[in-house]
Amino acid sequence: MDFLLTVVAFLVIFSVLVLIHEWGHFFVARKAGIKVEEFGFGLPPRIWGKKKGETLYSINAIPFGGFVRLLGEDSRDPKALKDKRSFASKPARVRIAVIVAGVFMNFVLAWLLLTIGFTFGIQPLLVNGDEVLAGINDGMIKTRQGIIIKEVKDLSPASQSGLQPGDRIISVNGIDADSSVSADPLKAQMALAEKPLRLDVERDGVVRRYEMVNDKLGSGIGLYEVMFLPRIVIGSVKEGSGTDIAGVLPRDVVLQINGQPVYFLDDYYNALQGQNRLELMLMRGSDIVNTVVNLPQGELTVISNIFPDTPAAEAGFMRDDLIVSVNGEKVSNPGEVVAITQDHPTEALTYVVRRAREGTGEGEEVSIDVTATGAGQIGVGLSTIVSHENSEMSVYAADFPVSVLKIEDVRYPFWVA
Repeated sequence: MDFLLTVVAFLVIFSVLVLIHEWGHFFVARKAGIKVEEFGFGLPPRIWGKKKGETLYSINAIPFGGFVRLLGEDSRDPKALKDKRSFASKPARVRIAVIVAGVFMNFVLAWLLLTIGFTFGIQPLLVNGDEVLAGINDGMIKTRQGIIIKEVKDLSPASQSGLQPGDRIISVNGIDADSSVSADPLKAQMALAEKPLRLDVERDGVVRRYEMVNDKLGSGIGLYEVMFLPRIVIGSVKEGSGTDIAGVLPRDVVLQINGQPVYFLDDYYNALQGQNRLELMLMRGSDIVNTVVNLPQGELTVISNIFPDTPAAEAGFMRDDLIVSVNGEKVSNPGEVVAITQDHPTEALTYVVRRAREGTGEGEEVSIDVTATGAGQIGVGLSTIVSHENSEMSVYAADFPVSVLKIEDVRYPFWVA
């Protein structure tokens, strides 16, 4: 029945498109004085026709599209060239207008239907991946992580085994369901006739296993439409680190950092810039986990130059000193160091720097007191050094399936639609 309805809907829609197209040819041809011999619905053989004026309006046996028959369409017919009302006798600009009118009417129909649709409310036109992600972020596209069962047909193998709508498929016959590579083989397994199936599904946080044998029509399982989104996955977590203490686990999927959605590695890097405190929204299986991670400094300020005859030179600063704090305030970039120094242009400031011990790779913290010049400068050049030694977790990019549960309709004022 579903297949029959699909065929009928296709024929109706296709016929409307073709008829509007042909009406464009018909209208312009009539306006140009070309004789229209027949306007047909469907394709011959003809089963009914009625002549009105000089045009025969017909209904034909094959319900697929339609046609317009103009006098003199065959330019090789010498009679057509002599008849002033034939298509062949008209100037090139008129013939071009007649031909282009069909395509033009398709554009007009599309414009009209979309205008009406967006005035009363239809699903949005999502042209690219960025628009899809924006729709998910603002809640217009309702999704659920994983491959979700939408319906279970009555008396089907799936129904008799106990599967229910809303179950999240974890694996089918050992094929993992959370990979874009496995999506097509997984669906094929469920569609194969008289095929034994072993499904692991998650329902209400509990993983259950169901076994069945497909009948001749398959398993009887209908799925929500699935798309694959880029995600950032936790690869490893340093034992005993702040990330470990916060409860972050390998294979957790990062959904948001500090309230911002994260999809690509660039999103992840941008979210970490200058941040020592991360509010993470993670996906763990089908559960959402929120946690806060206090990261060690990933960026430090290094003294790259010391100018002679300046307060810094006299105070004993050295090149490659890492500035940890100024007057007790921790600093992570040169801008913060400059701001604190300029706020206290004539006061003695205490700098804590980390300095490598000579001949070893170890470091020690040294406290240095210095008073800036009246211009708020101590006489050092500063640079940013990115420290990888304090990395607490590794991440990588992967694609994960999400089921599209619903796409909300959008409406616009008529002039916008």
